[in-house]
Amino acid sequence: DCLDGSDEKNLATGSNIVTVDFDRETSRIYWADAIQKKIWSAFQNGTEKREVSETEKIKSIAVDWVGRNLYWTDSDLENIEVSTLDGHYRKVLLNKNVTSPRGLALDPRNHTYLMFWSDWGQNPRIERASMDGAMRQVIVSTKVYWPNGLALDYTTHRVYFADAYLKYIDYCDYDGRNRHQNLQHPHGMTIFEDKTWRSAPNSATCSGRMVASHPRLSAPCWTGRIAQFWPRRAWRHLGL
Repeated sequence: DCLDGSDEKNLATGSNIVTVDFDRETSRIYWADAIQKKIWSAFQNGTEKREVSETEKIKSIAVDWVGRNLYWTDSDLENIEVSTLDGHYRKVLLNKNVTSPRGLALDPRNHTYLMFWSDWGQNPRIERASMDGAMRQVIVSTKVYWPNGLALDYTTHRVYFADAYLKYIDYCDYDGRNRHQNLQHPHGMTIFEDKTWRSAPNSATCSGRMVASHPRLSAPCWTGRIAQFWPRRAWRHLGL
């Protein structure tokens, strides 16, 4: 482990927590449990746990901190849905030509207003659309097999994506141009300033370049818990 455990705190437990995001305005954590088939929310200290919505096989969630909405991908229902952060006004945004949606990332800033998602279906790809589902566009469709984690660099307007089968992290512009390879053998990733954080089975490393949007890192754990830790001490442990 990259941490000695002294800076780690369990925020929530579950059967199989597969995805997590954070709303900085309310200091609430949002996560999905694949066994319970539900989306949950709690304050970052673990209190006031609430059920947000029931799902089938959710793969990724993303908080829209501008519009105060929650987006998610569901590979069983083969769609992308949205609701308010409390689970009301639930709506299917996209369900046509969506076969196995996985990663999801948002840029809800007023001058951008875009969502990006990956699909593991018969034609693996990464797409983008406006956050109301309009203006849909495929941005990556070649040299991609199991596109998994997505992360956005808001400053450079780049999409970073991990392929779990081909074992690389690539990045490209928001329109799919200027594609480059960044790292090999990743599983998931996030970005903080000028560092790339990637995960692999039973390990975590930091190298290259990438971006994260939160001052604290919150990690979904396959053992069924959400752990929070301070990245400054993690970087020190990694010699950064």
